[in-house]
Amino acid sequence: MGTRISKPALAVGGLCMMLVSAALLTALSRNNAAPAVTTLAPTAAVIDSAGASIASNRPGWQSIPFVNVRTNQSMTLADFAGKTIVVEVFSVWCSNCTEQQKQSAQALTKLGQAAPVYISLDMDIAHPHDTAQTVADYVAREQFPWVFAISNQQFTDALIDQFGFNILNAPITPIFVISPTGTVSQLYIGNHNADDLITLIQAESKT
Repeated sequence: MGTRISKPALAVGGLCMMLVSAALLTALSRNNAAPAVTTLAPTAAVIDSAGASIASNRPGWQSIPFVNVRTNQSMTLADFAGKTIVVEVFSVWCSNCTEQQKQSAQALTKLGQAAPVYISLDMDIAHPHDTAQTVADYVAREQFPWVFAISNQQFTDALIDQFGFNILNAPITPIFVISPTGTVSQLYIGNHNADDLITLIQAESKT
């Protein structure tokens, strides 16, 4: 006499068969699907003085906007792609910064047409009493001819990530250089006379 199978057992068996079938169908559909395509962002590039495209080492924070107090317009470091950029951190109350800027003015005069883009940047969170207006007033008083700008939280945070907290300390006159390909120098601290600054700029421009 054959073994009788109960209805509950039949139901469980049927359910198991359905699950196996579903798994097989899923596997088949995956095998037949078009392969996934990974899209890579294009490599950033700049144009050198000869008009040739060159690979860029430009980090993303160079595209974070901040305010040029001369024009009251937004700007980024990436706006100057293909040029040497010097960024000097300062504050309007920092006499040491003013002394460095006097040396910087001499260096830029000596460099003439070979002078880099020079930016004096006021760090917002380190100097809470500095505003775009107080920086603009400082520019009008001191008459330095280059770009003066004020940072913001996003840009400041990115610079801290890149250089550490020394970037916030205006009296040690932090300076960094960005080469025409976007490569970023170390953070230089301490005042530099005009000739030493020229040597630094020329060396970092070639990296």
